[in-house]
Amino acid sequence: NGNKVDASGNANKDIMTITTNGIDEIDPYTFAGCDNLIGAYINGDTASLGDYAFNDCANLTDVDILSSLEEFGIRPFAGCKQLSHVEFGSNPNYTCDQAVIYSTANGSKSALLEILESRGLTYGTGTLTAAELAGISAIAEEAGMNCDGVLSVDLSETSVYELPESVFEGT
Repeated sequence: NGNKVDASGNANKDIMTITTNGIDEIDPYTFAGCDNLIGAYINGDTASLGDYAFNDCANLTDVDILSSLEEFGIRPFAGCKQLSHVEFGSNPNYTCDQAVIYSTANGSKSALLEILESRGLTYGTGTLTAAELAGISAIAEEAGMNCDGVLSVDLSETSVYELPESVFEGT
């Protein structure tokens, strides 16, 4: 249907919740800097969540992506320090477990996409264990960037052979 939400460069600082239904894609930085945003509910056929889409939404605590999301950009939730979980509903492509977002294949975690910045600070421990990361074969660029509460990551039970650019920068 060609519906698209794009970044205007001027965040609405007063908006508290966002609900979409039938938006094809959410562009990079679309909701960046929405300081009062506490909830985002993405429904329908949204296929793509752009890079840094919710960047620096400091009060965001509730996110439901109950859509047919296929493409997850670089750190859509960067700077969302209050966010500890993203609900993906029945989407077979993604899951969030202990403040870590993964892509999935055949019901199993396959790649680490983003460590939410609340991990180890306001939610969970500062250690990502071997058991927690078991089976992943890739880590996304910047996946653990600026995660001040993450102190230890054990990749010994993964098949990750290369760490991408800036994966733990600022952590």
